Amino acid sequence: DLDLDDAAEHGADNVEAAELFLKLATPATAPRSGDSGAFANNTHGNNGGGQRRGLLPPAMAMNAAFVKEHPVTAASMGMVLVLFLAGLVAREGMGERVTLILANTVGMNFYLWNFFTAGFYETNILKVLFDLACLASAGRMLEESMGTEGFAIFWVVVNGLNGLVTSVALFSLFVITRMETVLFMQTYGFGGLIGALAVGLKLIAPRETPLPTVPSLKCHHLPMLLGIVSLFCWTLNITAFAQVSSHWSVV
Repeated sequence: DLDLDDAAEHGADNVEAAELFLKLATPATAPRSGDSGAFANNTHGNNGGGQRRGLLPPAMAMNAAFVKEHPVTAASMGMVLVLFLAGLVAREGMGERVTLILANTVGMNFYLWNFFTAGFYETNILKVLFDLACLASAGRMLEESMGTEGFAIFWVVVNGLNGLVTSVALFSLFVITRMETVLFMQTYGFGGLIGALAVGLKLIAPRETPLPTVPSLKCHHLPMLLGIVSLFCWTLNITAFAQVSSHWSVV
């Protein structure tokens, strides 16, 4: 009799242990068939409807946050890329319609939008990558410091004045030299806007170091340094930068 009682007690203990193990091993809510990964574990009710919403990949989430927090900078980066890719497809057509050509902009065709589009148009992939890097760093800092609305006003005014002063310079050159080729010269590039970013960094953080590897270089050195580099490239007729030299006029 004692043996039977002991066996019954041990059997009951084993049953309880097995039930506890099953509770711990079984998830509270099992995913439905067809659900997997993030979708199964990230379901949110929508008025009781149980609508599923998956998580964005980290890179996409970061890009979405960047666009939301820095819309002007992101739009500028997108415009540089779109115009560059369009130029690869139709180089001649894009050159006539988006670059600053004095005869087209204020002469025969009145392509007034060229005052703004010329500053975002590039034909060199290395220059495009450099422009995007400047926007992603300096543009982001300026937009955070000035606010989205303030940075947008600054950006539009600087770009418009850039095109206007460049047109005046080209017309003055034509009056002095009487060379008709000046009227049909294509001027474009992001150089003037990079100069504006450098001036902006000089104003908001003059003592900061833009390159940690060069601690002696400060933000207040950037406008002068970029002007010297542009003049040097223009003098040597380096094709990647020679056509944008006139866009340093505002700086």
